Amino acid sequence: MVDLSSVVRATVKQLVATEPGRKVEVVVQDHLMADLDPVLARALIENLLSNAWKFTSKVPLARVEFGSTVVAHEERACATTVLVST
Repeated sequence: MVDLSSVVRATVKQLVATEPGRKVEVVVQDHLMADLDPVLARALIENLLSNAWKFTSKVPLARVEFGSTVVAHEERACATTVLVST
């Protein structure tokens, strides 16, 4: 089992270190576990969050969320990027 929440937080920490002055609000749901290959899960999350980070680079304040939702009675992991202009 892979703790996706921990992988997301570690990846965000790396991204923040590359641009410490950026204002990005990150929300990560706790205790998201998945039965995945840990190396592939990390690669997937790093790619997903890196894309969100690049996509929001010109936004004064962005919000990136990672969590789960229920779709058609099945729980699914999802990530969203919210752009907030101020």
